Parts: sequence; structure tokens; C-alpha cells
Amino acid sequence: MEVHRTPSTSELAEQLLRENFASDDPVSRHNTLLARGGDGAAALSERRRWAEAWQLLEQARFICREPDGSRGSAWFKTASGRSALSGGDFEGALLLAGVHQ
Repeated sequence: MEVHRTPSTSELAEQLLRENFASDDPVSRHNTLLARGGDGAAALSERRRWAEAWQLLEQARFICREPDGSRGSAWFKTASGRSALSGGDFEGALLLAGVHQ
């Protein structure tokens, strides 16, 4: 029997930061949530899980809106976000940022 564990919000947040913010290119919140969670009413709960993970990255100040006037739809990884990934302890970085789950 195989056991499947649901990833925590912080695990999803780390995955977002590592995979979607791997380059310095701006990232669209809307497009990312659709790609991760799926489209349509049936996928709403999954999109919400990813939205909570995104919110965690915002609260920790690991991502920030682009200042170029793109109406808030484009985001970039901050210096704190880069540091959180390079330090090897993402959970610890969240705690240092004052984000508690």
C-alpha cells in the first residue's frame, strides 16, 4: 500500500519559489496559479492551496510586485527570497521573516 502525503503550505511555497522564480524573469500570479492548480470550478480548491503558498511568500517578503507599472500582475524574487533558498533551511527562513503557520 502506497501512502500519499499532502504537501504543507510552506512546502508548496518553497516549490513555487524554486521552480517559478528560478530566473530573474517576472512571474504572473494568475498564470502560475492556473498552471499549478488547474482551470475551472473543479480545480478551485487546488488553486486556493497554491494561492495560500503564494501569500506565504508575500508575507515573508520573498517575492515582491514589479515596480514597472504592470498593474500588480508581475512579481520577482527578492534578495530575501534568494537568501531563503540558498541557506538550505526554508522553514527557518520563514520563521526569521516572522511568518508563522
